[in-house]
Amino acid sequence: MNLENLNEQFKNFNITEWDNLPDIELYMDQVIAYLNKLLKPLLRSEDSVLITPSMINNYVKNGHIAPPEKKKYKKEQLAALYMICSIKQNLMITDASILLETLIASDSYSNVYNQFVAMQQSSFSDTSEKIEASLKDCSEDAITDAALARLALLLTLQSTSCRIAAERIISYLSEKRTDSSKQQNKKE
Repeated sequence: MNLENLNEQFKNFNITEWDNLPDIELYMDQVIAYLNKLLKPLLRSEDSVLITPSMINNYVKNGHIAPPEKKKYKKEQLAALYMICSIKQNLMITDASILLETLIASDSYSNVYNQFVAMQQSSFSDTSEKIEASLKDCSEDAITDAALARLALLLTLQSTSCRIAAERIISYLSEKRTDSSKQQNKKE
């Protein structure tokens, strides 16, 4: 593994913004090909996949994304699928869905997606800085396995603490939503 190459990948992480997503509706096989290309930087290895037709069908069935119209998916569904696939690395799909539904309820898909992209790029940049700090003043040959293990541990612990905080915030949002729904039912 070339750590400098890894660092460059994180530093230069770039994802397609809303205006560059396809304006035409796509069939399932086109959606899969397009999303797997977009999601490639998030994969552990070349032969990994983050999205399959059965996953998309389950997301539609469970109400996490809108169903296709005449078997075609729109830009909003592509954006939602990209965000869900990115988030599901750390959160349950139901939590990802609550998070996105809450954001979409208060803003447009394009704004939510572009904010998501900006946050994701910022997060990758922050990780790049941590990798760079670990590489500083060392040639790759001088970096020990123990130093790499410490870096991996640091990144894992930060990811865990961030995931726990996110889950607790989403639980709060979910409780608020449930309370609001109960209030609405009482009024009716």
